[in-house]
Amino acid sequence: DVERSRGLGDVYKRQLLIESVKSAFGIRQHGGVRKPCDEAWEWILSENREMPFSFATCCREWGVDPETMVEWLRYYRKKMLG
Repeated sequence: DVERSRGLGDVYKRQLLIESVKSAFGIRQHGGVRKPCDEAWEWILSENREMPFSFATCCREWGVDPETMVEWLRYYRKKMLG
Protein backbone atom coordinates (compact mmCIF):
# COMPACT_ATOMS: atom_id res chain seq x y z
CA ASP A 1 0.00 0.00 0.00
CA VAL A 2 1.41 3.35 -1.15
CA GLU A 3 0.42 5.36 1.91
CA ARG A 4 2.10 2.89 4.25
CA SER A 5 5.27 2.90 2.12
CA ARG A 6 5.41 6.70 2.24
CA GLY A 7 5.01 6.60 6.02
CA LEU A 8 7.90 4.16 6.34
CA GLY A 9 10.04 6.39 4.09
CA ASP A 10 9.37 9.32 6.43
CA VAL A 11 10.37 7.23 9.44
CA TYR A 12 13.59 6.15 7.71
CA LYS A 13 14.44 9.73 6.76
CA ARG A 14 13.90 10.93 10.33
CA GLN A 15 16.06 8.13 11.74
CA LEU A 16 18.75 8.70 9.10
CA LEU A 17 18.87 12.38 10.01
CA ILE A 18 19.01 11.77 13.76
CA GLU A 19 21.55 8.95 13.68
CA SER A 20 23.80 10.66 11.12
CA VAL A 21 23.97 13.88 13.14
CA LYS A 22 24.74 11.87 16.27
CA SER A 23 27.42 9.95 14.38
CA ALA A 24 28.95 13.15 12.97
CA PHE A 25 29.40 14.34 16.57
CA GLY A 26 30.62 11.03 17.94
CA ILE A 27 27.50 10.12 19.90
CA ARG A 28 26.59 6.45 19.89
CA GLN A 29 23.04 5.23 19.42
CA HIS A 30 22.53 4.68 23.17
CA GLY A 31 24.43 7.72 24.41
CA GLY A 32 28.04 6.51 24.51
CA VAL A 33 30.90 8.47 22.97
CA ARG A 34 33.11 7.59 20.01
CA LYS A 35 35.26 9.30 17.40
CA PRO A 36 33.14 11.62 15.21
CA CYS A 37 32.35 10.06 11.83
CA ASP A 38 33.71 12.02 8.86
CA GLU A 39 31.42 10.17 6.45
CA ALA A 40 28.33 11.37 8.33
CA TRP A 41 29.66 14.93 8.35
CA GLU A 42 30.30 14.74 4.58
CA TRP A 43 26.68 13.60 4.09
CA ILE A 44 25.48 16.63 6.07
CA LEU A 45 27.57 19.02 3.95
CA SER A 46 26.88 17.29 0.64
CA GLU A 47 25.91 19.51 -2.28
CA ASN A 48 23.61 16.74 -3.53
CA ARG A 49 20.46 18.27 -2.02
CA GLU A 50 17.65 16.76 -4.09
CA MET A 51 18.22 13.01 -3.74
CA PRO A 52 15.44 11.20 -1.80
CA PHE A 53 17.68 10.50 1.22
CA SER A 54 19.95 13.56 1.12
CA PHE A 55 20.48 15.57 4.30
CA ALA A 56 18.44 18.45 2.87
CA THR A 57 15.52 16.19 1.92
CA CYS A 58 15.52 14.55 5.35
CA CYS A 59 15.51 17.98 7.02
CA ARG A 60 12.63 19.24 4.86
CA GLU A 61 10.62 16.08 5.59
CA TRP A 62 11.00 16.89 9.30
CA GLY A 63 10.06 20.56 8.79
CA VAL A 64 13.59 21.91 9.32
CA ASP A 65 15.39 24.34 7.01
CA PRO A 66 18.54 22.46 5.87
CA GLU A 67 20.69 25.61 5.60
CA THR A 68 19.78 26.72 9.12
CA MET A 69 20.49 23.23 10.41
CA VAL A 70 23.92 23.15 8.73
CA GLU A 71 24.80 26.55 10.24
CA TRP A 72 23.78 25.35 13.70
CA LEU A 73 25.67 22.06 13.32
CA ARG A 74 28.83 23.87 12.14
CA TYR A 75 28.62 26.20 15.14
CA TYR A 76 28.11 23.31 17.55
CA ARG A 77 30.88 21.22 15.96
CA LYS A 78 33.32 24.14 16.21
CA LYS A 79 32.49 24.59 19.90
CA MET A 80 32.65 20.87 20.58
CA LEU A 81 35.90 20.14 18.75
CA GLY A 82 37.60 23.35 19.81
